[in-house]
Parts: sequence; C-alpha cells; structure tokens
Amino acid sequence: MPKMTKFIILISSQILFFTFLFLVLPSILIKERPGILQTSYVETLSLDTKNNFTQEFISDQNNLQSISILLKNPVLLNKSQIKIELQDQNKNTIRSLETSGISVGDPSWITFKFPYINSQIGDKFFIKISTDNSKTDNLFIYGNQKDKSINFKTTYTTPNIKESIKKTIVFQLNQIKQRNPIETMIYIILIIILDIYLSL
Repeated sequence: MPKMTKFIILISSQILFFTFLFLVLPSILIKERPGILQTSYVETLSLDTKNNFTQEFISDQNNLQSISILLKNPVLLNKSQIKIELQDQNKNTIRSLETSGISVGDPSWITFKFPYINSQIGDKFFIKISTDNSKTDNLFIYGNQKDKSINFKTTYTTPNIKESIKKTIVFQLNQIKQRNPIETMIYIILIIILDIYLSL
C-alpha cells in the first residue's frame, strides 16, 4: 500500500473516531444539559411565612427541563411545607412542586424536574419559593439579603437529535476555545507525526 494512501486512511480513521466519540455519542446519550448556574451567594436567609422569595431569570437555552434551589434545614428538624413555583413572564404559575423540610438537607439542592417547557432563549421566568413555616431562622435559603436574589440552577432538554447535535457542536467549540491554543496545536502536530511514522 502506498505511503500516502496509508497516511490518508489513518487520518480519516482518527477523524471518524473522534467525531463519533465527541459529537455523535454525546448527542445520542446526553438529553438534559446544564443551563444557568447562580451559586455565588453564601448568605443564609430565613425562609418563613414572612420571608418568601421570587427569583427572575432569562432562559439561556431552549426547552426548560428543571430548576433547583439551595436550601438549608439545620439538624434536619424543620418539617414545614415548601412550595416551589415556576412562573411565566406575567407571573402566572405554569409548574409547581410541593415538598417538606424532611426532604431538605443541611444544606442540599432541591431539584424540581418537570415535563419540559417549549421555551426559547430569552424567555423570562420567575422562581417563587414559599412556605408555611411560622418560625424565623430555622429553615433557610441561600441568597443575597440586599436584593433577595437566591442561588439556583436550571437544566434544558434536547427533544430531537438535530438540536442535540447542534448543542454538542457549540459545547465542543467552547471547550476548544477554553484550551491553550499552543497545547492544542502541539497535540495535533504530534498526531500527524505519529501517523506519518506509522505510514512508513
């Protein structure tokens, strides 16, 4: 077999392998992807009947799948009812979850997952957290006392393979941009040198 033909076969095989490993496989297996991650607040704010919270956010991806909030139930004693509501831009409740202090750790993320909403990038939502807890400072939410912002996370789903591939491409491109370009170039050169050596 000619050296050039062998080299082309090696390069093509590697391209196909990496395409399958980093593009096709994640697109098939990963359906739920992380979205907004607001976790900078370390202050614990009392969650009670006098202190409820509403957090606004703008969707950064399509098809909202879940929201999570960070709560704290010291020594796991509080058993009050907690209500989490997802509201649209007009503050109409479109999804709601009722749980209790029993499900809250010290601390822990409470995830509210629902049948995905056919939302678009730029859609406005509100997360409202309320409780029937009548006692102050025995159930907490992590946030900012000044503007009542809270820590929260979102996830989004990819309902079809076309959108999944698109999101995987964007993710991989962002990963490449975050790498050191010199290291990436050295890696590519080493692969080419190895292929040339194997083709001899």
